[in-house]
Amino acid sequence: MAVRYVVEGGKPLHGEAQVSGSKNAALPILCATLLYPGETIIDRVPQITDVEQILLLLQDLGCQVRREGERIFVDATHAQSRPLPREKTSALRASVLLLGPLLGRFGEVDMGLPGGCAIGRRPIDYHVDVARQMGAEVQRKDGSVGLRVSSLMGGQVVLPEVSVGATENALLLAAAAQGPTWIYGAAREPEIYDLAGFLQQMGISVCGAGSDRILVCPKAMTATQYAVMPDRIEAGTLLAAAAGTHGKIFLHDADWRTMGRILSFFGRCGCRMGVEKGGLWLKAPKRLRACPLLLTKTYPGFPTDMQPLSAAVLTTAKGTSMIMEQIFENRFLHLKSLNAMGGRTACSGRVAVIDGVRCLQGCVVKATDLRAGAALVVAGLMAQGETVVENGQYIQRGYGALEQKIERLGGRIRLEEGR
Repeated sequence: MAVRYVVEGGKPLHGEAQVSGSKNAALPILCATLLYPGETIIDRVPQITDVEQILLLLQDLGCQVRREGERIFVDATHAQSRPLPREKTSALRASVLLLGPLLGRFGEVDMGLPGGCAIGRRPIDYHVDVARQMGAEVQRKDGSVGLRVSSLMGGQVVLPEVSVGATENALLLAAAAQGPTWIYGAAREPEIYDLAGFLQQMGISVCGAGSDRILVCPKAMTATQYAVMPDRIEAGTLLAAAAGTHGKIFLHDADWRTMGRILSFFGRCGCRMGVEKGGLWLKAPKRLRACPLLLTKTYPGFPTDMQPLSAAVLTTAKGTSMIMEQIFENRFLHLKSLNAMGGRTACSGRVAVIDGVRCLQGCVVKATDLRAGAALVVAGLMAQGETVVENGQYIQRGYGALEQKIERLGGRIRLEEGR
């Protein structure tokens, strides 16, 4: 279904908003429910289309699934490792996170290659190699992969490069292996720590999550109920909307401990911030300052998911900003739309230069991926006149009712759905 956001800009955002549960934490945790042959309850699950896609895949595998608001019940008692064709897995990148639980519990998995946003190369080689290091045999076919293992063995798993998804699959495989597993070169993102917390609550011993070396010691699993961490990227998105419109907002449940470089960016741009009452607030100046150099890095560096949003905010900052995208090679597609709105940006390879202008002008633009779409909504709130963001279905992959949160902050935005 075609979706678009119609934004009337030029009005500062003021007020309070509630941060939802994390998309990037909820997806691996939902996949992990396959490991336990019983019912698991997950709280604070965001109501987004990526979650709905994962729930459909779990149902295809024989799980009983039901949702009550932000609470999800998954009963994997009668789950089976059934083939997942590419037409089902290509809808989202997180489908690859079913590899670990299926292989770990059933000893086999056949699945089509995952999809997701077109922001650069995202091969699954590291995921497959983790399984191979733990004893799995691999069969590759055009557009799919099959893995088999008679006994999943612990030991040592080495990741040649930092990969959040491969680290998550390594954790999920290690939870079902025979004996302890050391994971070297692990990603350090807070979402990894949250998955480890879920596994620990199931009874698995996990030490070192949040560092580049993790030890997993399997134990008997138990039924559990777990609440997903707050979404640091949604929080950053709402902060960007407030900063770009020269507003002031308070975010309930925003976890400042996971947002160090995000908050540092807004501080460098001249915003004032503080932590109180279970959340954080931001007050923007009348005009933001440029950011001479912003580098995206793996955690604890500035997250690549915030890069498009930072670019939108910097289009009207005073001075010249430079952004170096060091994670994905194809993540500046939003600059063309920002230029159509009157921004002055230029891109060469992985480097973007942004010369701040006084004001953006609304027009019709198209989202090219999830975070680029959110950035264009923020730009629309900053602009004079009406902005129409087409391909809004990308935004719904990672933001639940974003338009309602913006409306409660005083923004003028509406969602239009069509065929």
